[in-house]
Amino acid sequence: MPRDSDIDGEESFDERRGGLGRREYMKAVGAATATGLGLGAAASPVAAHGETITSNQTGTHDGYFYSFWTDEEGSVEMTLGEAGEYSMEWNNTNSMVCGLGWETGSRRNVEYTASTFDPGSNGYLALYGWTTDPLVEYYIVEDHGPYQPGDEFQGTVDSDGGTYDIYTSLREDAPSIEGTATFEQYWSIRQNGRTSGTITTGNHFDAWESNGMDMGSHDYQIMATEAYQSTGSSDVTIGSSGGGDDGGGGGGGDDGGDGGGGSGSQQPYNGTPHAVPGQIPAEEYDEGGSGVAYSDNTSENEGGAMRTDEAVDISSNSGGTGYSIGYIESGEWVEYTVDVEQSGDYTLDALVASDSGGGSFHLEVDGQDVSGTVDFGATGGWDSWETVSTSGVSLDAGQQVIRVSMDESWWDLNYLEFSLDGSGNDGSDGSDGSDGSDGSDGSDGSDGSSGDLVAEIDPDTTSTSVGERVAFRVTDTTDDGNWIESLSWTLGNGETGQGWYVDTTYDSAGSYTVELDATDNEGTTTTDTVTVDVS
Repeated sequence: MPRDSDIDGEESFDERRGGLGRREYMKAVGAATATGLGLGAAASPVAAHGETITSNQTGTHDGYFYSFWTDEEGSVEMTLGEAGEYSMEWNNTNSMVCGLGWETGSRRNVEYTASTFDPGSNGYLALYGWTTDPLVEYYIVEDHGPYQPGDEFQGTVDSDGGTYDIYTSLREDAPSIEGTATFEQYWSIRQNGRTSGTITTGNHFDAWESNGMDMGSHDYQIMATEAYQSTGSSDVTIGSSGGGDDGGGGGGGDDGGDGGGGSGSQQPYNGTPHAVPGQIPAEEYDEGGSGVAYSDNTSENEGGAMRTDEAVDISSNSGGTGYSIGYIESGEWVEYTVDVEQSGDYTLDALVASDSGGGSFHLEVDGQDVSGTVDFGATGGWDSWETVSTSGVSLDAGQQVIRVSMDESWWDLNYLEFSLDGSGNDGSDGSDGSDGSDGSDGSDGSDGSSGDLVAEIDPDTTSTSVGERVAFRVTDTTDDGNWIESLSWTLGNGETGQGWYVDTTYDSAGSYTVELDATDNEGTTTTDTVTVDVS
């Protein structure tokens, strides 16, 4: 049932703590950052080890983004320690929120340890962030004081060894990163609080989406200490496994500070090789720096999104993973450490965009061209995405590094997706595992899947008319004890999506193949397909 948002008959914690100064401050800082004017007028944008901050500002520290806000400067101190660590002391402060994280949020897996979290009377230990279009303020609350936020109960989600209650709250004519606005707050509140562990943000984002709680493009994301009318302290470390912890689809944030130069040690992004078959977001290239994991003709990230301390040009957009490598020039390259499930020939699908002129690239493994030239024409705009495919990409089983070499300039790459050639995508093998030579022995002959699926597509129709909206949902078919980690869609008309629900319209008559790639907690990825006939 909905929870009362009042405390002792007064207005809610969120209404009382206001946030006007903080939200307006963050909006101003965001504008300054976008124009290259620095991350805060109150201090240098780069903080030193052991620096204690007492005035409102944001900046970077050892590759992490930090934010400090209070409505009573002088009552709060934030000390930045070694990479990923901060400590807080506050004394009878009215309202404050401070934290360390990423300038651009994403579906990362956030590891954290709060060796101290003493919120006094009211406070949260939470992963905190914003999205735009729609404008959403969100919290994943790991622990809190006596006050529990949230107004409308939406359900629960099991993640990282615990159960979280999901709530929404409506903020009307309230301050935000876009100025005064009406927007939703999303809450995942852990039933049994904890002060260390991993936050698999994608589980929460997917659960919110499945409850109709839509998210947009990520703004900043921090592991925050928030307090109201209290005296207390905290000591929090994030990314202790090696920096950034930018796991999950769609990626975001910097990777803990590789910098523009190579570190000499190439590692998979987020520490785990990309699975093949599967999808590889372009922005999740390896860690290691310039000349090791990538080569870019400029020294700065000209796109200004995600891994902003490196030179690969990453932009945010509305397609695919939400990010893409752009400003591509001939001769540049990026590398991805992958783990190939079995030897064989693979089909490569790449989501690309080009305003004019098209582009081309090829894949290399150990210096050998394994794909041949993959080229395409103009797609009609920088945010008009199309899939270009090639088959016969020969890969050996096991861990290896794939290099994407750029052969032509001025196009954008959103993601790469590999599927094993001849893996049953033509609908010929029935779902019962028999030969399916005529497609008649499967449940409907349309899904083209074989073996046990992680998830199945649940379309609201497979026969529609031009211009009519078609919705696709997900049926969880994982085994007992397993769960879905990620869901990626290809809708057959150049559109893609993530999560438990997608919809689209088809602009011309024909048959369209919709694909759902689902990955479970053991790393198993399966593909289910349905065909939509449009007349």
